[in-house]
Parts: sequence; structure tokens; C-alpha cells
Amino acid sequence: GILGLRPENPHPSFLAMPSPTPTPGPSSTTSPSLGVVIAAATSAVVAGAFAGLAVMVRSERKERVELEARFEKFKYNITKDRIRRSNGSQLSTVSRINNTTTFIMISGDSSQVGKSSICLGVLGGILKNNYAKPEEIGYVKPATQCEKPTMVSKFCRTHGIESIPIGPIVFFSGFTRSFLRGEQRTTEEMLNEVFDAVKKLARGKKFVLVDGVGFPSVGSICGVSNANIASKLGIPVLLVGKKGVGEAVDSTNRNIAYFEKYGVTVLGSIFNKLPVDREYYNKAKCQEYVGYYFKQYNPSHKLYGFIPEIEALKGANKPPTAPSSEERAPDENKQRKLKASDDVKMTEEESKRANTFINAFCKNVNLSVLLKDASSPRSELPILQPNVHSKSVEGLAKSGLRVSRDSIESAAKGKGAKGG
Repeated sequence: GILGLRPENPHPSFLAMPSPTPTPGPSSTTSPSLGVVIAAATSAVVAGAFAGLAVMVRSERKERVELEARFEKFKYNITKDRIRRSNGSQLSTVSRINNTTTFIMISGDSSQVGKSSICLGVLGGILKNNYAKPEEIGYVKPATQCEKPTMVSKFCRTHGIESIPIGPIVFFSGFTRSFLRGEQRTTEEMLNEVFDAVKKLARGKKFVLVDGVGFPSVGSICGVSNANIASKLGIPVLLVGKKGVGEAVDSTNRNIAYFEKYGVTVLGSIFNKLPVDREYYNKAKCQEYVGYYFKQYNPSHKLYGFIPEIEALKGANKPPTAPSSEERAPDENKQRKLKASDDVKMTEEESKRANTFINAFCKNVNLSVLLKDASSPRSELPILQPNVHSKSVEGLAKSGLRVSRDSIESAAKGKGAKGG
């Protein structure tokens, strides 16, 4: 003990020592002996204090080592859990349509990032590698802002792939405000229509591609975002990322979080339109550093490929996807323009462009692994309901009033509306 206490001697040792025998005469030896005893006792006290401090330090060090070990185990379990989720996991959802068709939703960070081009690459790659026959493939765009023919809609028509290029949900001018007034179908009704359309399309198909609209949360104001639709169908998502490093990673993480909020599996990403002739932002360096990030911090998110920007294809798909109300729905006195749902096939020049991109896609994307991951069995979760209108809002909807698209769009365009 600090004071030299022992069970057989409950008093400090310097107090328990026998008293010195006094000697006759004026001088006494008591003072020197007492000084020695006090010095010894002080040393014992100091030594005991240091011993106690050493025990405390050892204890704190042991606790710190244990905490560090627990934290390392926690980080390991998070990584292990991410890998488990990507391989058939608690966040993953099984297709609610059938268990024989492989479904993939293609969703991008923004418009013009190349979602439809990636759909074209996947469709063309499946045909080129003989993974399926044209009649065993389906393509659907369940929600859209654009109704004009696109490269992918023409490709499907040209090659005999069954498609629904304009799905049940069209964000025409004035649509969202009309929805909020209760003049449109409810969220539940729209999602059910999408489900029924995809279910019908999937009959007898090996692969069905679901083309997303805009960025992941487009349509969330009506409860029919890309994530809502993927959750309703129970299908995984492939993200199309942008060029660069910081912005490419940051936007991918944001999009992953949005889909996972609705219980949707995000398989991984394909990064598109990467420049090959820019020293700092070229394809090789972007691939290297984006790869570094996901390998260290999210290894379960697979990087299926990095596609270079192709000079001959720059701007090839801009006119069909321009978000112009005039282009989508001309006035009655104007000549009707062709829609994606019309039987419009590719021209010879468009076929050359499509083949150029498909060849680049197959060269730079691991399509076989993507299709395998998308077809892996996944555990089922209940559909996560959107936190907006699952029923029509109060007011006009009570009477069951439905206002026609023509009257809504005409009024919206008259007031300067450019989009949905």
C-alpha cells in the first residue's frame, strides 16, 4: 500500500516501530533516528503513489487498446455487411414480377449523362455476345419527359426488341401542379400501371432494361421517382456516373444513398463520356482514382466500366431529349411530330453511330459480370411507400375530377411553362 499497511499490521510501519530507549545525559539519539524514519516513510509514500499511478496508466492503456480493437471490428463488420448486401442482402429486393427474368434499371446522375446510351450499349452487347435473342429482350421507359424518338427506341424497332419507349407516366407541362391539385391519377395508381406494363413486357424475356428519367429523385414530388419505381418493381439499379473524380464520386455516393433509402439495391456504376486527350482529367487517371476510392471505402459498389468520350458521337442524342414543351406536345394547329412509340427505325447513319458506341461499350464494360450480378437471387423486402401522396390530395380529387392533358398543358404553356 501507499502507506505501507499490511493485514497483520493495520498501522503505518513508521508508527509501529518500537520507541528508542532513552539514554542518560543531556544529549539524546532520538532526533537522528526519527529523521531517518520520516525520510524512509516519505520514500515509501512516493513509491506507492507512483506504483498506483502505473497501475492506472496500464488500465487506461488496456481500455484504449480494447476500444481500438472494437472499432476496427466495427469497421470490418460494416465492410462485410456492404459486401453481403450487394451479394444478396438485406437491402436488396427480389423482383416482384417473376424470378426468371433479369431486370436492371439504368439511372443517371443527371440528364444527358448517357442513360439511354448505356441502355443502347447493354442491349447491343447482349445481342452481340449472343446472350439472348431479340425476342428475349425488353426495354421500357416507365416515366419520361420526352416523347420524341431516341437512338435506343429506334434501335429496338430496328432489331425487333419489344419496347415501351413511352411508359404510363409522362411529365408533360403542368403535370406536377395538376397532380398536387388532385386532378391526376394517384401515386399508387401510377405505380400500379408501371408494374402492370413491365409485368406484361417481361413475359418470356430473359432480360428487361428499365430506363430511368433524369436523376434519381425526378418524379418524387408525385411519389413516382426512379427509386419509387425500382422499389415497386423490386429490381436493382445500375448508376451512370459523370466524368471527373471528386464530383463523380460525390454524386455517386448521393445517388446510392437515395436508392438505399427506398430499399433498392445499387449494383454499381458505369462512368461515361470520359475524355481521352486531357492531361489531368483523362480516362486513365479518372479510372485510377475513382477506383482507389471505391476499393478503400465502398468495395461492394462495383465499377463495371469507364467509357471514353467518342468524338463522332458528341451531341448525337441531344435533339431527342431536349426538355422543350413545344417539342414534346405541339399545338393542335401544328403538324403532329413523331413520337418514340411510333414505328421509327434507324437510318443507315444512325446504325453506324449505334454500332460505334456498342463496340466501345463492349470493349470498356464488363457486361457479363453486370448481367450475372443483376440476376443473382436477392432477399425480399416490403415495398417502401413514398412519403408523398399515396392518395390524391383533398379538394378537387374528392369528386373524382380528372382534367385532360390537353387542357392542362395548353394552360401551362400559355403561362410560360417549359417542363412538367
